[in-house]
Amino acid sequence: MATQVQFDRVYAAFGSEARPFEMDDAVGFVVAEFSLQDGCPFYPIGAVLGAKISTVWLGEGVSPEGDESHHAIIFKMREDYPFFELVMRGKDGARWGGSLYGQALEVTDEIVGGQRVLVVTADDTKVRYEFNARQGQYVSCICCDDVMPTLRIAISQLH
Repeated sequence: MATQVQFDRVYAAFGSEARPFEMDDAVGFVVAEFSLQDGCPFYPIGAVLGAKISTVWLGEGVSPEGDESHHAIIFKMREDYPFFELVMRGKDGARWGGSLYGQALEVTDEIVGGQRVLVVTADDTKVRYEFNARQGQYVSCICCDDVMPTLRIAISQLH
């Protein structure tokens, strides 16, 4: 005798504070994109499900009043994966804005490439991330002001 399989438990759901634009399918596709590295899983599903999010205005000037459609969604991955993943949103939809390695994130008022500069504290080091308009992503720069004030070494994305 065959038994009909019942599906009455939800495996994963958005948190109660998630807003409709944060749950958009376009954002979901970007999450799937940053969850892979060269076609292989980078984050386990638990790390993605355990991520905390924040919606932040990264563009020039003042955030458009009452319109969050161009705000970035930043995922702070769980503690054992010390990365921030950026989902950039705009008139063309959502796209991956890069990975930032570290434990704390600051948004500055300085603009590079049309977007605000981000500073991440990674262990005891502050790492500056600037938006690269050609790549469409944030890239890191190690600022060596303590060693040589004019030296800045651009390095590629960490993953």
